[in-house]
Amino acid sequence: TTRAAQVHAAALASLKTCGRIGITFDGWTPRSRKCVLAVMGHGVTEDFNRVTSLLHFAAAKDHGGDAVAKIILGTYPGNQFVCMSDNAPAARATVDAVHANLPSPAPHGCVAHLLNLCVKDVMLYTFRAPGAPSAKRGRKAKEPPGDAKEMEALCLFVSRCRRVATHFTMSPKATAELEEECAKLRESGEFKGNACRVVQDVRTRWNSVYLMCARLLHLQVPLDVWAAREKRTREKCVLDAADAGRLPNVVRALEPF
Repeated sequence: TTRAAQVHAAALASLKTCGRIGITFDGWTPRSRKCVLAVMGHGVTEDFNRVTSLLHFAAAKDHGGDAVAKIILGTYPGNQFVCMSDNAPAARATVDAVHANLPSPAPHGCVAHLLNLCVKDVMLYTFRAPGAPSAKRGRKAKEPPGDAKEMEALCLFVSRCRRVATHFTMSPKATAELEEECAKLRESGEFKGNACRVVQDVRTRWNSVYLMCARLLHLQVPLDVWAAREKRTREKCVLDAADAGRLPNVVRALEPF
């Protein structure tokens, strides 16, 4: 539309006031099953004012490297630039395709995501039981260092936290009841904060295991009250005493990452 063209032209004009820019992008598939892609431009003017502009936001045929690279090249504002992304294979293929077509400095992967991947790989190696299938092509994992039983126990602990989160995520009724308990406890001063819903971890979301465990720790009292009132089995809906005792330590260990 005319309005969209005007907004896009203004975004390009604002970025052209910067000497060098960074281009970031991300693609995802919502419940509609239509691929969506967003491309952002970031720069700093000579007066040290930060400029951030949305260059593209629309449905895409797929998230493959060549298809996304073609869209990024079509939004290129003409500055010297660096294309930055996470370190997933598809994203790296996109960055390589973009930089193969335009003269620019070497591409950079997101350092924060790289650190996240390193921590994830270390945890998978350390906390996987001996002989368990590897995440890559069904190969058997190497013998992990340390006490394998304790390592396996940590993996099972995260699975139990995930089971609690999944129960409330899949049950609007249970979620509404938990919110009601939070409101009552807040009035009596036994509970503080407005966050009354569990957080479901997602494999592709950074820090999602930490966010899930931290929210369960925050909701520990309302969850116990809810389970006692509803006479639910603790195995399915809340953590037992042993897991509740581990929760603060797990949250403290994951928080820096």
